[in-house]
Amino acid sequence: MVSTDAKMLYGLLSDRIHFSAKNGWADKQGRVYQFSTVKEAQKILHFWHEKICKLFSELEQADICV
Repeated sequence: MVSTDAKMLYGLLSDRIHFSAKNGWADKQGRVYQFSTVKEAQKILHFWHEKICKLFSELEQADICV
């Protein structure tokens, strides 16, 4: 089970990946990419650095990386 905070981070990342796709940001294999920093996530979600890192780890462990 993924925490509510991790779901919020996932939603933020998911929204950004859709924006990237819309703008044609893809590599030669057609994989869409995005640039998202911990600081940006901190600013938007109002979480401290360690919390954001923990949430990224939580998404990765749940195999829900974006």
